[in-house]
Amino acid sequence: MSHKDRYLAALASANKAIADADALLTYEDDGEQIHVIDTDKMSSRFIEYYSGLVSAGYANGFI
Repeated sequence: MSHKDRYLAALASANKAIADADALLTYEDDGEQIHVIDTDKMSSRFIEYYSGLVSAGYANGFI
């Protein structure tokens, strides 16, 4: 399994955890949708992990 495949699997797992917890909030700002994680439903540790995961994905060109 490549580094990219492992990364995408980790991201999919994290996204599933967010969906399973019904923790995705959507707001609209000037007609643009903004998605955030509900901090009442997900721990601050998870949010830090997820933020780092997404940042790494952009930095590596995976997302």
